[in-house]
Amino acid sequence: MSLSRRRNAACRSTTTGNRPLINVTETYIQRLFEADEVAGAGLTRDTIRRELGANPATVAQNVARLLESNLVDTGPRRPVVLTLLGQAQAIPVVRKHRLVECFLVEIVGLEWPLAHQEARRWQHVISDEVERRVVALLSAADTSPYGNPVPGLAALFGRRSEAVPPMERHVSLAEILHRGRTTTRIRTLSERLQDNQPFLVHAWEIGAIPGREVEVSPGPASVRIRTDAGCVDIGRADAVHLLVDEVDGRPYQASFARRTSEPAR
Repeated sequence: MSLSRRRNAACRSTTTGNRPLINVTETYIQRLFEADEVAGAGLTRDTIRRELGANPATVAQNVARLLESNLVDTGPRRPVVLTLLGQAQAIPVVRKHRLVECFLVEIVGLEWPLAHQEARRWQHVISDEVERRVVALLSAADTSPYGNPVPGLAALFGRRSEAVPPMERHVSLAEILHRGRTTTRIRTLSERLQDNQPFLVHAWEIGAIPGREVEVSPGPASVRIRTDAGCVDIGRADAVHLLVDEVDGRPYQASFARRTSEPAR
């Protein structure tokens, strides 16, 4: 089956009978965890609405439920952020998602652009025991195919883990555009950018993936990413979701490191 046909198949909603395999609480806390990884901040209700395609009343209702469960904190003019309890519950959700991505790419052989959306479905139904078996099959289980760290691995195997920094916050593509045309090395594609499947397909086709050196050229509304195999454009608003760790052959990091706690077991 061609990649385009398989991509279309992967975009269909997954159901059991007429019931979608979606856990609303997991979806919300996962999105908030991912936002905190990239920017160290939460999400406004309006951003949640846009990203999840939900109406304002539904978002308000779900946020209220998360507040009642002490999973988030927020206020009338403040973004929605995870509490420590919310973060502790989000870590296994994110871990499952990223381990499934690793499994789909390395073991199943699914094309890189398709793994993220497929993992969004699998993550809600796999058990901790299956996760442990997946880890045993993988050559490396600490980083997803998109460059994101896999959190909570120590807890998965019953080991006590102290608060640790899962990754330093590397500079985003948006933060180096003032340099004009430059060469950089891709470190991470954030979860939000992974939702842009047309971009993933084009990036994969030209080899603009984590670990690869690329040339970037900023334009008025977009950024052109070029490799020896071709080029792909990304909107300036999305450039903040592509992290790099090298510019013109030298390490380049943001001035601070983002620290996230992994709950002790």
